[in-house]
Parts: sequence; C-alpha cells; structure tokens
Amino acid sequence: MDDLEILKASIQQVLAQDCDARSLHRYVDEQGSDLAGNLRLQAGELGWLGIGPTDDAGGLGLGLPGAAMLARELGKRLAPGPFVPVLVCLQVIERFAPREISERLLGGLMSGERSAAIPASFDAGESGGLLLGDIEQGGSVVLLPGEKDLVLATARGAGEPVQQREAWDRTRALWDTPADPEVLCVLPDGAAHYIEMCASLLIAADTLGAMEGLFDLTVDFLKQREQFGRAIGSFQALKHRMADLAVQIELADCLLEQALEAAHTDNEGGLFWSGMCKAEVSDAAAFLAGECLQLHGAIGFTWEHNCHLYLKRIRLNQALVRSNDALRQAGFGALEAASSDGRSLMEIGQ
Repeated sequence: MDDLEILKASIQQVLAQDCDARSLHRYVDEQGSDLAGNLRLQAGELGWLGIGPTDDAGGLGLGLPGAAMLARELGKRLAPGPFVPVLVCLQVIERFAPREISERLLGGLMSGERSAAIPASFDAGESGGLLLGDIEQGGSVVLLPGEKDLVLATARGAGEPVQQREAWDRTRALWDTPADPEVLCVLPDGAAHYIEMCASLLIAADTLGAMEGLFDLTVDFLKQREQFGRAIGSFQALKHRMADLAVQIELADCLLEQALEAAHTDNEGGLFWSGMCKAEVSDAAAFLAGECLQLHGAIGFTWEHNCHLYLKRIRLNQALVRSNDALRQAGFGALEAASSDGRSLMEIGQ
C-alpha cells in the first residue's frame, strides 16, 4: 500500500467517526453545531490540507491528484465547509503568488486557521459575482476575477459585513464579493486558466465522492427493505438499475483520472479535460441521484433524508465553475482548433 492509500484509509476512518449522518443533520438543521469549523481545524492538524503543496511549502507534495483524493473522500461523506476553495487556493498561491505572499498565506491555509473563497462561477451572469467558501472578516483568503487577471486578496476586518446568500446545499456557503478586500497582488498570466482547471477537477472529485456515497447508501437500503418476504435488492430489475449506476461511477472515475493526468502534464488539454470532466461527472451524478431517490421509494423524497443532502450537493456542483453546456461548447471549440491545426485529436489526451 502506497502513501496515498494509507492517507486515504486514515481520512476515511476519521470522517466515518466525526462526520456521521447524525452530526451532519445537526449541522444542516442549524442546531448549534460547528461541524464545518471543527472539521477544517482537524483537517489542518492531521495534515490533510497540506496534501497538495510541495515539501518546500510545508506540504506533502502530492499535488492535484492528492487534493482530488481528499475532495473525493470529503464529498463521499458530504463534509461541510470550504474544503474545495482552500485546496484550490493552496494550488494557485504556491504556483503563482510572490514568495513573500505565499509564505504569509500557505501556513494558515494548511493549518485550517485561515479559510478561503473562490469564484462560484467563471461565467458572467447571475452567479458571476458570487464566491464559494467561507469569508471570515480579516482572515479569509479570496481569489477574485479581474478584467483579464486573477486578484489575490484577503477579507478586511473592518467595513461592511459580507452578505451570505441562501443556497439549497447547506453544506457549503455562497457569498457576495467583499466591497473592500485587501488586495495583495495581481497574479501573473496563466493563473486565471489554472484556477478554473483546479476548481473543475476538485468539484468533479467532490461530485464523484458524492456519487459513491449515495450509491452505497442505496445499496444498503435495498438490502434491508423487504417486500413479499424478500429484500428488494434481490429483484432482477433493481439489480440491473444498480449495475447501470455502478458503470456510471466507473466511467466517472476513469474520466477524472484522465483529466488529472492531463493537468499533471500541463499540456493544452488540461483545461479541456478538466472542463469536460466536471460537466460529464456532475451530469452523471445528477442522473444517479434521481435514480437513487426513486429506488428509496417514498422515504427518498423526504426532505430530511440523506438522499436529499446528496442531491443538493450534486445539483450545486452542476452549477459551479461554468454551466455544463458552456464547458462542452468550449470543449468542442478545442477539438475544432486542434483539427484545424492539423493535429490528431488523440494528442489532446496525451
């Protein structure tokens, strides 16, 4: 077992104990639980948040594949909090920020003492000005899209409080852009594309984890629910439906692996594959969520049921980064450009 698998097993064990369904519902129902904050600090203490940054920055050096593994496990347990924004900020800051700023911010992000927020969408429009993550006055790291660049800032301690928006997924938070952020620097060329690639990959990983968690939940239900004296999971029709969903998960896993490989080699296909991965995985997850809701029967349509928590997580992920139609259109444009340049379309996957 390699280091990544050992770390993965440790993450699964901690989340099974500290982010169980009862704790999650208490948090979602706003019963005074600070599950998100406690998990973030615990993730920092255990070194999870430093999974991507290099050894020189004080991290584990596992890069985007490591960050994607963590996002996937957190998504599987529907762990609340700004984990994807923190992981994205760590990747972007280490790669593009000046050394003195990077040294100032990375430690707090990896320890869980600082939170972070990133654009919820890179499309202009209704969600174009919203941020995904947590904005704590005076502490949060914020990445803001400029005219053509990416701006690194922190939320100011004074001034007008930032407004949080209502979201159907209560495990994450959406915020208005701060009116008076403390701008630290404008990141160089390439940062705007890189943050979109990282966000697409980690949202896809979070979504794949949610697919796996909801699938496992449904399998357990089908084994326990009885009709005509038999567990309904033994019915042939339901076996076939579950087998089809298992195939969807396997295909999503392969697509995420391909997208991570493209991002690692830093070729022209990195942004293409990450966008297509986010679009395809989140749409497949939405289909799986609808199927699992039906397979649970009437109880699956209950607002308080875990199925709904997964459904809301997946539906928000569909809307993040860019609309899936826009991502596919961009992908078609990349294929057309490659063909016009006389390149083999297979090169995009290499």
